[in-house]
Amino acid sequence: MIRKNQGFLTKLYMLTDFAFIQLAFLLAWWVKFESSWFPDEKPLSLETYAIWSLVYGAIALTVGIMISLYSPKRKKRFADEFMKIFQTHFIGMFILLSFMFFVKQVDISRWYLAIYMTLNVVLIILYRFFLKKTLKHYREKGYNRQFVLIVGAGTLGKRFFRNLKQYPELGYEVIGFLDDYQQWSEQEAKRLKPILGSVGDLQKVLDEKMIDEVVLALPLDAHNKYPGIIAACEKAGVRTLIIPDFFDYLPARPMFDILQVCR
Repeated sequence: MIRKNQGFLTKLYMLTDFAFIQLAFLLAWWVKFESSWFPDEKPLSLETYAIWSLVYGAIALTVGIMISLYSPKRKKRFADEFMKIFQTHFIGMFILLSFMFFVKQVDISRWYLAIYMTLNVVLIILYRFFLKKTLKHYREKGYNRQFVLIVGAGTLGKRFFRNLKQYPELGYEVIGFLDDYQQWSEQEAKRLKPILGSVGDLQKVLDEKMIDEVVLALPLDAHNKYPGIIAACEKAGVRTLIIPDFFDYLPARPMFDILQVCR
């Protein structure tokens, strides 16, 4: 089943981001007003800057939620996460400046805001990069794994299994297959995970084993089985990934969209 601590980890990411935003505020204040690196000027009170930093923290978290910065990251490249962090703080700073203009708070140092924005992006990217490398290290050693069941033991299912084994840093472990017709040869049984039963045994397997994700690798002529499989997974709180049988004919980076009229 989907890990109950996924929501906790999301909240932890948000709390850590908020903490780093406040750390960036303290560092930016020191650099601009205490370090003597910039010309002396009489700033607004520290409390005023602190209040606006708290406001910005709330804005940045809200924007991050809206652009899916806090969605599960196991399958995402760090470059994608980097872009989302940059977008979050670019949009967040634009909203903050608009709000400050609206309430006529025009005495905040522009140099301070530039330093603050830069430190926010740099600090959050650095800590997330370090965290991602740490998680990758532990996943390669077998920790923090998520368990996958492949429905379909044909060519598509076996290829998915082989490809997944090439990326242990993702932290996925296949526990087995379900198939109505396939049986492993002696050699295949040594190289592949066991066939745990037929497709009709899905509910039983979901009840008996800890499964985080079900991968559907069935041929096109088995499309009539999809509704029942997806319903069983939703009932068990398990994510479903569908690999189309025409996968071989797709471009290297295919794009998919969902039309409302098709629902």
